[in-house]
Amino acid sequence: MRDPWHREIQKVLAEFKITPSPLIVDIDQRRDHLLFIPLLARLFGDAELPQLTLAGESLGSYHDVLELKDSGKLRATLEASGLVSIRDIKKKKKGAKERERLDNERVLAPKPIIDGF
Repeated sequence: MRDPWHREIQKVLAEFKITPSPLIVDIDQRRDHLLFIPLLARLFGDAELPQLTLAGESLGSYHDVLELKDSGKLRATLEASGLVSIRDIKKKKKGAKERERLDNERVLAPKPIIDGF
């Protein structure tokens, strides 16, 4: 959630209208994050977070996703799975700037205290 790469992946995905909408898991907000992060590293074979996954398979970390976007293959990769439908977003909805400002304010606020187990 606090990771700038995490926010950048969200911005890349926000360029499209994806149905069904992506599930975003803020790992650092989970109580079991100390167990969850090594589990993801073992499953995906890569400890670098954030990871973009589709149908349980990793499409890569932020750098891989940015490379797919820059080469124009991100949309084709997502559509090729047949699991999601993608449309272009024509313009930002009313109040989008205010929502983005509030989200940035929430993200950049002091880090929350996570209770122990």
